[in-house]
Amino acid sequence: MTNIVISEDKTEITYETSVLKPIDSESILEYKVTNNSSQYDANVSVTCEAKTEDNSDLYSITQNPSEQVISAKEVGVGTVTVKLLKNVLTETSIEFKCTLNVEAVERTESNNTIVESNTYSISGYLHDENNKTITNQTMAVYSETQHLVTTDENGYFYVNGLEQGEHEIYVLSGTIDDYTEKSKEEIETESITINNLYKYNNDTTFDNGYK
Repeated sequence: MTNIVISEDKTEITYETSVLKPIDSESILEYKVTNNSSQYDANVSVTCEAKTEDNSDLYSITQNPSEQVISAKEVGVGTVTVKLLKNVLTETSIEFKCTLNVEAVERTESNNTIVESNTYSISGYLHDENNKTITNQTMAVYSETQHLVTTDENGYFYVNGLEQGEHEIYVLSGTIDDYTEKSKEEIETESITINNLYKYNNDTTFDNGYK
């Protein structure tokens, strides 16, 4: 998966699949949903669709499960699978948006179990030195692995699946596709700026004035 953007309210995921070439090749998005309530179970469904109807005959998209009940303080998992149905003669890029739909169901007993996670996330807004929002800006986040994201129309970004500890963030001038095959050293050389974060920080100033 590339260019994965999670909305600020954590209810929408917009993403591009990995490159699909042979017919029947698949790209699978794996996701987790955490029910932090101790009083309510959650009926959860995920609805996924392409952002436009162009080239809709080229692919199929399925959600598994289509819906599930996540008990209080529990974590549910699921997948979204995009399959290529036809040969494509020219390079085609399709963005998908997945919407999380949740209905609360009251429990007869509370569950006070603390949900523990082995991964962490960071989020924030990217601004320039004049506090102007920077939209559609590619960023690379490194912990043990590389994470590439693009700020949305509000300058917002969200990265999950991070290990606890220090992370390096690079602001880049190109698109995500320009950096998917590049090494960390190449990205560092080509980056506009770099900053180190420990866990997360909602007000961080980069070395060239970006925040």
